[in-house]
Amino acid sequence: MSIRSLRREARAEIHETFSEPAFFSVTPTGDAWTGLTVRTVTRGRDPLQDVLGAFEVQTDDPVFIFRIADAPGAEAGSLISSDFGVFRLKHAPMADRDGYARALASRLRPQDAETLTAQPPDIPEEDE
Repeated sequence: MSIRSLRREARAEIHETFSEPAFFSVTPTGDAWTGLTVRTVTRGRDPLQDVLGAFEVQTDDPVFIFRIADAPGAEAGSLISSDFGVFRLKHAPMADRDGYARALASRLRPQDAETLTAQPPDIPEEDE
């Protein structure tokens, strides 16, 4: 087994373990929502926490990590809805060689989130 395939498997396992359910809308108005899983990175945190993404979003400008295949057509202005609010991507995400994208986002103000064409679905509760 090659080092690259081991790396890809390890990243997939980390993403599966530490990601949270969320929803994605390619349009900035939230016309339609599809499910995906994301990890969040808060800039300025401990590097291990950045890798794992296993902490609450305490910033209005998090970085989301997700599989680009789960967010077809993602571009600047696309939306991600998580337990922590609705966020607009600040730039078009670029996939790395393993198919994961990192995208800086900004939190929508509650009054802006209320004006979306379709409200994001409720995030499913995780089983303990």
